[in-house]
Amino acid sequence: MIITRKHITILGAGNVSTHLAKALQQAGFHIDCIFSRTQKSAAELASNLSCPCTTSVDNLPTTSDIYLFSVADEAIAHLAQSVGTRDALFIHTAGSISIDVFANIVPCYGVMYPLQTFSKQRKIDVAEVPFFVEGNNAETEQVILSIAQSISRNVRIANQSMRKQLHLAAVFACNFSNHCYSLASDILTRHGLDFSLLLPLINETSSKVTELSPRKAQTGPAIRHDENVMQQHLNLLSTDNEKKIYTIMSESIQQQK
Repeated sequence: MIITRKHITILGAGNVSTHLAKALQQAGFHIDCIFSRTQKSAAELASNLSCPCTTSVDNLPTTSDIYLFSVADEAIAHLAQSVGTRDALFIHTAGSISIDVFANIVPCYGVMYPLQTFSKQRKIDVAEVPFFVEGNNAETEQVILSIAQSISRNVRIANQSMRKQLHLAAVFACNFSNHCYSLASDILTRHGLDFSLLLPLINETSSKVTELSPRKAQTGPAIRHDENVMQQHLNLLSTDNEKKIYTIMSESIQQQK
């Protein structure tokens, strides 16, 4: 399987698809169309790329070489069935979904999973983003590998089991960490303090693990078993949810020592 025209239809207009569509276009791919269930998001991304958009599967181009599915995990299977059989390569970007979601729809399919958090309003150097790819056969896998390598310097082959573990670890490292930032912001806001006061601490914490293992970088009352300070903190927290999270996190830190 050799892709020569490099025409691609993007299904999805969210955070991931916005960054990947722009990177692919800059890498020389021709964006045939942007599909989204929401007209506003489809039109916004299409306008940035100077390409058509649609909210109807029936209006998708039929001659694209690649159909890139960058939608919610639970929507991939149904959307792929709706797009139907094509003489093209189907790729999704999900970390926890099997490539077999495309089986019996197209002969060539796979995944191109970027291990990064994306927000439309944030600029990201996609060339630095790790991508993990898999194809349903060796030839297809090499094609997907070459597509990923056209936009990133950090591309590896990874099967479904590996991607699931990466995705799980990413939830802890990114989503859960960000939720802790949100809780911290709530605590400060209740007392008239600004979240920006924590930014130097957050920046140093994230920078430190580039030189030390996370366990060696751990500080704070839990790792010191300072029960007096920990009880004071629990008394200061306003909600049962915050107290529960504080307790679970503290116990987990102590168990890892």
